[in-house]
Amino acid sequence: MFFVVSISIKIYSQNIYVFDDKFESSLIQLGFDSGPLYDYVSKVNINAITSLSIRRRDIYDLNGIEIFTALTYLDCNSNR
Repeated sequence: MFFVVSISIKIYSQNIYVFDDKFESSLIQLGFDSGPLYDYVSKVNINAITSLSIRRRDIYDLNGIEIFTALTYLDCNSNR
């Protein structure tokens, strides 16, 4: 007789998906990520960011910004 036991384990991703290459490139330029561009940013690198200024960088999608939980100031003026 065989029994199958299923155990559910939640694995939390250590990387955050960032769709827009210009957004990821900006995070690299600001020292919050390292290259090359591969559409992900380490969660460890962004957990403590409280202020982010990414003005005039031609960014059109801020997908992933919701994971910046410590963020209290965001300046994304003059982007698409």
